Amino acid sequence: MLFLSLLLAPLNIKHILCLSLYVPHIYHHTVKLKRLCSFSMSSGQSVLFLTNCEFGQSNVVLAVIYELLRKGEFDVHVASWAALETRVLDLSGRLSESGKVNGTSNITFHTIPGLDMFDAIQKNFNQGRDTLPHKPGYAGTTRLKELAPQMLAPWNQEEHISMVDWFKALATALQPAVIVVDPLLSSAHDMCRTTSWKYTILSPCSLASGLIPAEQWLAGIWKYPWQVKICPISLVTALTMV
Repeated sequence: MLFLSLLLAPLNIKHILCLSLYVPHIYHHTVKLKRLCSFSMSSGQSVLFLTNCEFGQSNVVLAVIYELLRKGEFDVHVASWAALETRVLDLSGRLSESGKVNGTSNITFHTIPGLDMFDAIQKNFNQGRDTLPHKPGYAGTTRLKELAPQMLAPWNQEEHISMVDWFKALATALQPAVIVVDPLLSSAHDMCRTTSWKYTILSPCSLASGLIPAEQWLAGIWKYPWQVKICPISLVTALTMV
């Protein structure tokens, strides 16, 4: 449920600006991008973002873009579907009006042709936004099991290959210092893996989402009060010390 909430819940521009300033996870990714781009600080240095247009992912992209533009060290290119263009231009306009921009950074939006994630799911799997939410906990796992492959690969073979070729042509034309990829945009991942472009993945999820399940001895289940919430936390802690 959290996954779908991140995708569907809107954030206004004030929330986005706050995210870029106060969320350590966002700051970590911004610093990482600077490190990846640090090999060349010549004029025309650019960062290319390849992202879905849904709110959960695009919010974190806009937060990092805000910080990059505020620092004024890189030109920013954003490739997504038309639904995101207004928010990108609005962010750029508000930042210019605020007078907080240092340097001469520019932002350019590139519209990805074809269907976005939810349109592709509706076309290829006959699912609508109103049918995607599922029940929380174990009751919703059957529905989530059905939805997960559709969310991870909503485009058919022809659509996927077409997007890979489009991303490759865009990167070749822009020659970015680094490409920032949406974790759910599989065609962008395939393009980066099959070329020599330096790239990184930007996710709205924290590292804990991936690291806790990877704990040894299934510690993600018993060491933290997750599915054992019926037990007092003190009991769970005591058991870990035995």
